[in-house]
Amino acid sequence: MKNINKKIDGKNSLESYLYSVKSTLSDEKTKLKFSDDDKTDINVKLAEVQNWLDSVVMSSVEKSEFESKQKELESVFNPIMQRVYKDSAGTDGSDGSDCNIPSMPNGMPPGFTPEQMAQAEEMMRNLTPEQREEMMKKAQQSMGGMSGQSSQQNPSSEPKIEEID
Repeated sequence: MKNINKKIDGKNSLESYLYSVKSTLSDEKTKLKFSDDDKTDINVKLAEVQNWLDSVVMSSVEKSEFESKQKELESVFNPIMQRVYKDSAGTDGSDGSDCNIPSMPNGMPPGFTPEQMAQAEEMMRNLTPEQREEMMKKAQQSMGGMSGQSSQQNPSSEPKIEEID
């Protein structure tokens, strides 16, 4: 049963990355920043990985094969995305943060170089799903959750109004 869950995690991760790359290619903010050659290279690899994914039989594949396919796609997409980010940084008065790198919510963090981002992405790829989930939970808690409010509300020092029957 544990092996099946690992396979499902691998498949889900690959599908999620495929979706992220497709989303980035079609995003209004980023799609014009890719050259025709870049789009062709990425779309060829997307189709190859998608066809493999569509034809795979879960019982005959290991999690490592899903991870391998994801790394193949990353090896094509990440260098192009880094170049797009680098080329767009500063050329239009922006810092390039509107480039949406799929493995990082809302694109590259401010102050990160493409090399630092590649190192961070490599580190993330080497984490187990459990480690990745724990890291994301800690990051969300330290940032106060996605809505800007802490998931663990601090009790207020002000008096509370209670309803009395």
